Amino acid sequence: MDACEFTVVIPAFNYGRYLRRAIDSVLVQAGDDYELIVVDDGSTDDTSEIARSYGGRLRYFQQHNQGPYLACRKGYEESLGRYLIFLDADDRLCPDALTHLRRKTQRNPLPGLVVGRYVNIHADRRRFSLPVGVTSSPQKNFARFLAGKLDICTGAAAIHRDGVGLLEPYLGRIRCGMETACVAQTLWHFPAVAITDVLLEVHDHPGRLRDNMGEIKNAGTELVDAVFNPEILPPRAFKFKKRYAARLLRDRARSYHRAGMHAQTRTHFQKACRTDWRSVADFRNARRYLVSTWHDVLVGSEMEEITHGGDRADGVVQAAGAHPVWGHRLQINKDPLGTVAQCAGLGDNVALRLRRPTLVVNQPRDIRYILVEHAETFGRTGFQHGFRQFLRRSLFTREGKDHLGSRRLIQPLFRRRSIGSFDGGVARVISDYTANWRDGQSLELVSEIMELALRVASRVIFGINELQLGREALDAITIGHRQLVKNVRSLVTPPPWLPIKRNRVYSKVLADLDQKMTERIQDRRREPAGDFNLLSELVAFRDRRGKALRDEQISDHTMPTFVAAYEPTANSITAALYLLAKHPEYQRRIHDELDQVDWTPGAGCTEQLPVTMLAIHETLRLFPSGWLISRLARKRHTLPSGAVVKPGTDVYMSPFVIHRDERHYDDPLSFRPERFDGRLQQYRAAGTYLPFGIGPQACLGEYLAKSIVTTAVAVILKDYAISIGSETSLHVESMNLFTIQLNGPVPVVLRRRHLAKQAA
Repeated sequence: MDACEFTVVIPAFNYGRYLRRAIDSVLVQAGDDYELIVVDDGSTDDTSEIARSYGGRLRYFQQHNQGPYLACRKGYEESLGRYLIFLDADDRLCPDALTHLRRKTQRNPLPGLVVGRYVNIHADRRRFSLPVGVTSSPQKNFARFLAGKLDICTGAAAIHRDGVGLLEPYLGRIRCGMETACVAQTLWHFPAVAITDVLLEVHDHPGRLRDNMGEIKNAGTELVDAVFNPEILPPRAFKFKKRYAARLLRDRARSYHRAGMHAQTRTHFQKACRTDWRSVADFRNARRYLVSTWHDVLVGSEMEEITHGGDRADGVVQAAGAHPVWGHRLQINKDPLGTVAQCAGLGDNVALRLRRPTLVVNQPRDIRYILVEHAETFGRTGFQHGFRQFLRRSLFTREGKDHLGSRRLIQPLFRRRSIGSFDGGVARVISDYTANWRDGQSLELVSEIMELALRVASRVIFGINELQLGREALDAITIGHRQLVKNVRSLVTPPPWLPIKRNRVYSKVLADLDQKMTERIQDRRREPAGDFNLLSELVAFRDRRGKALRDEQISDHTMPTFVAAYEPTANSITAALYLLAKHPEYQRRIHDELDQVDWTPGAGCTEQLPVTMLAIHETLRLFPSGWLISRLARKRHTLPSGAVVKPGTDVYMSPFVIHRDERHYDDPLSFRPERFDGRLQQYRAAGTYLPFGIGPQACLGEYLAKSIVTTAVAVILKDYAISIGSETSLHVESMNLFTIQLNGPVPVVLRRRHLAKQAA
């Protein structure tokens, strides 16, 4: 390109979901005097494929995880344009941005910087920047920029390459703030002009780099040193250094305040005042300082409780939006899964302010440390104990030796040999139910599979012809769970003995359920069932001394297992069929496998159907039913990441978040079953695949659950092909505190395969 006026540089790292929007916003600009450079900083998502798909319309470069600032340097080194624009991969140029800039540079051929306005877009709210106020004095512009009075966003500014060239000998030393340093030093040495047009849309989203508290903390004083380089700026410019350092400290105080980190808010504002006394006149930050002081007096500082133990622990950040009194309980009550998922964008260890100090752990090494290596010193949380009345004295609530004894008691029922006895019965239930489906029928997948899963769970737990008992148990569980959710989510939880309506309703539900279970257990003692089911096996069980289990012991193990066998199984079957309908090419592979191996129900799915099993593993990665694992620290721990966990801290770990983390999986949001071909144990060992948990308290029914899900998928796909509309999606919520909840409607169309073969 002979005459290139503008070079737009997009540094990109795992922002593939936004990159196409940014690229398209540049390529639609009028004129042919600009170029686009995309620098990929070692992305593991589809950034490379997206950039390469544009062919010669842009220039694409890759580097290996050197950071966004060195990516900007690479763009500068490869650029041909007279002016450079550094555009974030998650932002968007306005349609006429280059036209407005071109008009200004043609009329004013000497400016070192052309500055426009930008708009922040968050959900449906749009907040415009103030009109840019530059003066004819470069030094005055420099001082106003460093004081925060000149609002410049690099995506809405064209920097003359001579301004960037000032930094060229020192670019290798700058690890942060290269664009800021370029703007500041260009303002000192060159004139600047402003335009009132909006050039840029800045899109807010969870986890964006500019809001990452870890990045804010790691920046330290590097940005001040990068701007005030004695080899570039004359001595008289250094009178502004303290003022700029104080401004950065106030900016960080503001960020910490927004994140609910009140101790850090006070600390940084105090440092700002000591650095430059004029900070006292910053009334907004002074107000934040007073609010933070009031907060800690009234509520206390859970952040210090979690992270302090001598030296401050690295890698722990505070989630934003804490209420001065209630902390994050309002957010966690409204959207538990969404709140925990947003923490992944903040860091590996994120503190939430709940009833107790709470740490959300997103690092697999730390998860293995908690669940495997030191499981004995991490017990059940208060959250789990709140469900003790509901889950009884089962594996879900017991701890230590008590848990080990109960696990050994019922473990034989969940071994592969025993589970093989379930397969035939499960397959018959599914075959009988799906026999009523018709060729060409459209059905709502979520509700249909929920009904199917209820029949399967009733058969496995209670036995043949026990669907009515299953329905009664489900009704009682639904009412009881609703009351428990209200208790857990209430800002003030009433004690269970208080005779308010919710407690009375809950007590009656439990009493009715206990009565039904006692009657059924006594019936089985008098007349054992002829089929293999969990209830009958527990009734027939004898310990080493030949002693039978008491009625309450049997009930304690049966009802929670029914809960675990019903909704999680329904979720997994629904998600698997949804994903296979969305990916017909893999559905055809399963059809071929079922035809080739001549699979018959009850013959053992997991060994005979490897292609189907890969799809199940991938389904459980994308939609793990148990979205949250929680533990309570009983003693002080220093996690492998360096975070300090004090006794009494609740620790939250989300398989849903870990499974969708691009650091652990390539293209994590895509359905790619082949990723588990020969690598399942590798993911397990790394702590990045845990749909059933890991360690001594991992789900005992893992093999049973996978067997049921695989049997269901195989039975259905042996007879049917399932199709779905391209616009149909499966929505995930966590209104259920035990598992994720899949919401429809998800309409699918069924085609009988043998009819299709005959027609062919």
